[in-house]
Amino acid sequence: MKAIIPTKFCTVEVDCDSVKDIFREVGGITEIFNEEKCGLCGNTSIIPKTRSVEKMKKVYEYFEMTCTNSKCRARLSYGQRQDGGGIFPVRKLDPNGKPDRENGSYGPHNGWSKYRGENKDE
Repeated sequence: MKAIIPTKFCTVEVDCDSVKDIFREVGGITEIFNEEKCGLCGNTSIIPKTRSVEKMKKVYEYFEMTCTNSKCRARLSYGQRQDGGGIFPVRKLDPNGKPDRENGSYGPHNGWSKYRGENKDE
């Protein structure tokens, strides 16, 4: 069975064995790619981005949606499944605006936050 899934950013085609498999695929894809707007400023111009960071000789890849409003630049971080099989939006944040699935809380931001760290160059 094939399914074509339209999203805000692209159209995805999946090939599955059952209706249940299609349901899982549609759910995962729409959760990732149908974010409508920035959860902080409401800007509808958002884009998917990836970042690679090297820590202790290991490279980590981070996935996020980013607001293109130059006065906002908020982002929605995505967590990664431990089996490497997928990503999902992290909607819970700690009091400093960092993603925290275990102890964070939901809010009107819907998981969107601005970087609030200190500038290490100063």
